[in-house]
Amino acid sequence: PQMLDTGREALELADGVAGWDNGGTGFHPRGAATPAAVAMHEYGHLIAPERAARNYPGVLRLVQRRAKEDRVPPSRLIRREVSRYADTNPSELVAEAVLDVLINGDAAGQLARQIVELLRTGRL
Repeated sequence: PQMLDTGREALELADGVAGWDNGGTGFHPRGAATPAAVAMHEYGHLIAPERAARNYPGVLRLVQRRAKEDRVPPSRLIRREVSRYADTNPSELVAEAVLDVLINGDAAGQLARQIVELLRTGRL
């Protein structure tokens, strides 16, 4: 929680930086068209435990469960509730989820919020 608060402060400080834009393509979460968003994504990699970075079993179980509940392929769930880039691999999924929550807060996708909760509780 402390690290996420620090990341949010960093985003606010860098909010005035312009020039980076993904064109609203959905490749990254909504609102992520700033250089600060790139930093928040990388921050997501930094705060995830190294040991879990290889496979994130808790995240994979969550995605499988949610996909089954929603009756959609896991890839579609990830793209719908986090981003297209999050569908690349589990490490990018976690980083994009952190980015989505830092930028969009309660308006972030449900899956992104659930992944950040796993991160906060050490259950990745």
